[in-house]
Amino acid sequence: MPLQIKSVLIFVFVLYISFLSRAVSFPGPNDTRVDAGPLPEPVSATNRRVSMATVRDLLVVVDSSSGIHPGMFSIMKTQLSRLVKMLCLIPNPFDRYHRMALLQFSNTVRVVFDFNDKPSTDLVRQGIQSMSHMGGDRCIGNALEYARGMFTAAKGMRSDPNVIHEVLLLTSGPSNCGSSLYAATRRLYQMANVYVLGVGALRPSDVLQLNQIGNMPTNRHIFGIDGFNTLSGLVEELEAQSAAVPCVPFDI
Repeated sequence: MPLQIKSVLIFVFVLYISFLSRAVSFPGPNDTRVDAGPLPEPVSATNRRVSMATVRDLLVVVDSSSGIHPGMFSIMKTQLSRLVKMLCLIPNPFDRYHRMALLQFSNTVRVVFDFNDKPSTDLVRQGIQSMSHMGGDRCIGNALEYARGMFTAAKGMRSDPNVIHEVLLLTSGPSNCGSSLYAATRRLYQMANVYVLGVGALRPSDVLQLNQIGNMPTNRHIFGIDGFNTLSGLVEELEAQSAAVPCVPFDI
């Protein structure tokens, strides 16, 4: 019997992954951090399809350090590109409704594209595939500091209060260089809601660090899977469910 999707709360690109126990949220019951605050009210829906998704400016921040083998980095690009096409509103969620920007990082941070650089879903997918593996250390704090500067009109961010601003950090492990994570994340919270997907064999200390990056509650903002091959399997299972679930909403 094929694995059933527990719900359509798929998390990657701010998708909440809940494929039974294969995607694990990292709870933090004693976490006393200050949340980034409530999200803006959703955009008013004019039809059923629009009501399935809220308009987003989504910044994806991708780990491109030596912690990810170049072959696994290629798998990650392919799966993210596949997921983009399945997001609400289909068939082209980034042609009119959502905007996406993309950063990759290791010791340094590289802007792949701004929010206003890729005005169609196909161009977003091409931009994802254009990334090349960087190698080097994993300076997450530096990347999050840079991410804060992406939320400006010059970078294509929309200031409409009905547009939700969100960040998704994809990382293969904890930060091992660079700026303070605590300071960087607190400043970023002022601009966006932050989500984290950790990929790979994470130690308890790694999970503890990732819990300090995403917004609260941690079990809705911080997730982990055991590898990029698992990500491939999750995407394939999602595609297999597409007849019953026509598109993947961002919202819970």
